[in-house]
Amino acid sequence: MAGRLGSPIGALFSPQIPLGLLRGLLTTGSLPRLEEGAFRFVSEPGSQPEAYGSSIIAPENAAPEEMRHERRHIEQSEALGPAYLPIMLASMLANYEQRPLEREAFQHEQPSHELLKKGPAGPGGLLEALLRLRLGE
Repeated sequence: MAGRLGSPIGALFSPQIPLGLLRGLLTTGSLPRLEEGAFRFVSEPGSQPEAYGSSIIAPENAAPEEMRHERRHIEQSEALGPAYLPIMLASMLANYEQRPLEREAFQHEQPSHELLKKGPAGPGGLLEALLRLRLGE
């Protein structure tokens, strides 16, 4: 996968990185493995994949498109640095289909995704465009 995923070790200074590691340790009870530039925690079968900082918490059999989506959140986190966490938290006030970080991840992963047909609302569209510029797209 081409992208901006770098070394998680070099990104430990963003606040979401240690929070992702802590969440992974607490929810899975196990240590992560390094996988394509991310800390990968294996969760229970059937659970939804999640990304926090440079950590992905996902079942062993997670679909490749789900993993690409979560890796995109890691790229977003690296591109936005410490600004990622407040943007992500603020976007949680919006409906899922209007969250700029989710929409941008789907746009990257699956440009024809159903969620994208509804269009962004308010300043979310601007944030999506700025994020794509920051990520070099």
